[in-house]
Parts: sequence; C-alpha cells; structure tokens
Amino acid sequence: MPKKTNKINAADRRIIAQLQRLLNIKLPQHEYLKPWTPGYAVNKSGAVTALLLYDSNLDDKALNTASQPLTALTALTSLDLGGNGLTDCSPLKPLTALKSLSLWNNKITDISPLNPLTALTSLYLAVNQITDISPLNPLTALTSLDLAVNQITDCSPLKPLTALTSLDLSQNNLTDISPLKPLTALTRLALHRNKIKDLPEWITELGMEIYSDNSYHETGIALENNPLETPPLEIVKQGKDAIRNYFAETASGELDHLYEAKLLIVGEERAGKSSLTEALSDPNYKFQAKPSTEGIDIKQWIIPSEGEVLPRG
Repeated sequence: MPKKTNKINAADRRIIAQLQRLLNIKLPQHEYLKPWTPGYAVNKSGAVTALLLYDSNLDDKALNTASQPLTALTALTSLDLGGNGLTDCSPLKPLTALKSLSLWNNKITDISPLNPLTALTSLYLAVNQITDISPLNPLTALTSLDLAVNQITDCSPLKPLTALTSLDLSQNNLTDISPLKPLTALTRLALHRNKIKDLPEWITELGMEIYSDNSYHETGIALENNPLETPPLEIVKQGKDAIRNYFAETASGELDHLYEAKLLIVGEERAGKSSLTEALSDPNYKFQAKPSTEGIDIKQWIIPSEGEVLPRG
C-alpha cells in the first residue's frame, strides 16, 4: 500500500495559495522535495516545513512581496531560493527558524541580512558576488557551508564556525588559509581554484587526505589549480603523508634541495648535436670535424650561480 502523504493544514494551505498568486507559479506538494522542482513539503501535523522556489523568476521585488506570507509559515525550516537573480536577501531576516537556506546562483553581494539566522545548520551561497563573509561570524550552528564561486579574499570570519563538517571555498581569491585551523570537525574542505601558494603545516593534522587532482572527492581537502610553492606541487600530489614528511624534514634541517635539470638535444644524424653539447658546456670549445656519436652521449654541465656553484646534471 503506498505511503499516505501528509495533508497540509488549512492555515498553511491559504499561505501557499497566496504565494502562488503573488509569484504567479504553481507550488505542488511533495512527500520529499525534488531538486530543481518548485514545491513544498509538510510534516505530520500538516505544517509546511520545506519550500523550494528554485529558478522561479523571483526578483527582489517579488521576494519582498512574499516575505510576509513566508514569515507566516511558522514551521518553515528549509527554504531554497536558488537560481533567481536575487541581489537583496534582507526580506529573509525574520525567518529565524530556518535550519537550511539555499541562495545558490543569484547576484547577492551583501549577506549581512543573514546575520540573525543563527539556527541555520546548512547554508548554500555559491555562485554569487560575495566579498565580505563577516556576517556569517555568529552562525555557529552551521555544519555545511558552500561559498564557492564568489570573490572572497579573507576567510578569517569563519574561525568561530567550529561545528562545520563541510566547507566549500573553491573558486575564490584566497591566498591565506591559516584562519581555518580551528575547524577541526571538517571532513570535507574544498579549496581548489584559489591563489594559495603556501600550505600551513597543520593542514596534515585535520585528519583528511589531501588531493591535487581534478576528481571530485566526498571527503578530504581539494587543492587542485592553486599556484602551490610550499610544499612544491610534486610533493602535494603524493598526498598527506608526503606533505607531513616534507614539513618534518624542513623543521629538522634535513631537507635537501636538488638543483638539477635535464636538457635533451635531438636532431638528424650528423647534425652536430654532440658538438653543440660541447659548445654549450665549454665556452672555449672549438668546432672541429669528429666522428658521429654512436648511441646516446650523456654529459654533466655545471652552471655557476650567483655566489656559488651548483652542480646540475
């Protein structure tokens, strides 16, 4: 026998009808909300607990008009307003019971109106135009936060959000991730496509594997497409243990830099490859006829640097 869908109560039915008129959209009831599909869900008492208005042509004026009926949905804990081109989220200020809010793919720059929403555990703000995330500072109940594809340069306001288990800061303008050190509950941290050059040593203490490939990972730290210098990208590609060893060797003074490169000269037979090699490595070399080299000729070339001579083979 199919499971019976909870029946919406009379008061919330009137509010949903009002929203449909105001926004000129259809809002069907779903047992479970479907991604990208406008609609609502109710609890056993018939109260609306979740409302999805994704891609509903909802502009700032319409949201402002809808704010009063939204506030009247007193059991509402989940709201999705993604994909609407919104620039102003101030009408959401009164919705202090919300636990999940999605404003993904809008045009929002100012998120200070979200400051009072301290009950939020999930907040999705990806693909907006956000630079200042300091209004998130008091939202300490958050466990999942998505800030991907914005214009963030400073992540220090996230320091108090120690309940976070998932944090996406990918595709921003971050250079310094040291403020994230207190977030020890994280199981997923997306930092790919930023401007990070130096990794802090404590990054290996977060208990997550570290990735620098282009694959999606449910858990771990994603670092691909950053201009990494410390540790070098070649070390980061080897994962957390290699990064930990790098820092340990650096701290003990045991890290040995290999100043070495390889130059391969190729060409047709008897084209003068060996003679060119001799001339490059010996300024006093004089070109002269000589037998063709058989096989491969390997030669060491020591290049003087400023102040010292570094061997390069």
